Amino acid sequence: MITAFFVFIFGACIGSFCSALLYRTRHGVSVAKGRSRCTTCNKELGPLDLIPIVSYLIRRGRCRHCKAKFSWQYLALEVGMGALFLGAYWRYCGFGYACLLQPEGFLLPAKLAVFLVFLTLIFVYDARYSEIPDSFSITGAVAALAMNIALKPHDWFWYLLAAAVGAAFFGVQYALSRGEWVGDGDILVGAMIGAMVGWPLVLVSLFSAYVLGLALVIALMIVKKKKLTDTIPMGPLLALGAAAVLFIPLSFFPFFWYAW
Repeated sequence: MITAFFVFIFGACIGSFCSALLYRTRHGVSVAKGRSRCTTCNKELGPLDLIPIVSYLIRRGRCRHCKAKFSWQYLALEVGMGALFLGAYWRYCGFGYACLLQPEGFLLPAKLAVFLVFLTLIFVYDARYSEIPDSFSITGAVAALAMNIALKPHDWFWYLLAAAVGAAFFGVQYALSRGEWVGDGDILVGAMIGAMVGWPLVLVSLFSAYVLGLALVIALMIVKKKKLTDTIPMGPLLALGAAAVLFIPLSFFPFFWYAW
C-alpha cells in the first residue's frame, strides 16, 4: 500500500502540472516560462503554495496574498489524476509491487498513465473551452505510437492503421458536413485514440464515445438543459471512450463481438 500511496501522490503532482499547462495553453504562455502566479493579484506562488491537494485544503482554496478563491477544478484535477494513476497501477499490478521490478511490469502501467494524461488534457480543455489544441493531440499521437511500437514492434502496422482509421472516421464527417458535424480538432483526436488503443479496439472506442454522447444528450433533454439540435463537446466523450477500452476487458463489450 505504500507503493500505491506514492503512485497517487505522483499522479497528483502531474495533475497540478496539467492545471498549469491547461491555463498557460489557453493564454498562450509557455509552461516553462516562470513560476505559477495568482491570476487575481499576480503574486508569485511559492513552493508551499503549490503542494498538490495539501496546499489547497490548508488554505481553503484561497490565495495566500489576496485571499482570492481558486477554482475547485484545481483540486479536482489533482485528486482525479492521482486516482487515474492508481487505476493504471492497479490495472497491471493489482497494488502489488513485485511486477514493478520487471521491465514490462513497470512500462505497461507507465504507458497507460501517459495515455491518461493526454486524455485528461483533452477532456478538460474541450469541456471548458469547446476546442482542442492540436499540440495536445499531435503530441499524444506521437507518444502513443512510439510507446506502443516500442513495446510491440511486430504490431506497428496495426497501430498505424488504427490511427489512420480514427482520423478518417472524423475526416469523412468533417468533409461531408463542411465542419458542421465535427470540428477539425476531432480528426487529430481520432488519430491519437487509434494510436493509443490500436486495431480493432479503435472501433470499440469510437462506438463507446457515441453511445455515451447519445446517453448524455437524452439525459440533458430530460432535465431540459439541451435540445436535440444542440451540440456537445466531442473531446470528453472520445476521452471517456478511449479510457473505457484501456481499462475495461474487451469481454465487457459484447456488441463488438457480434458486429465483428
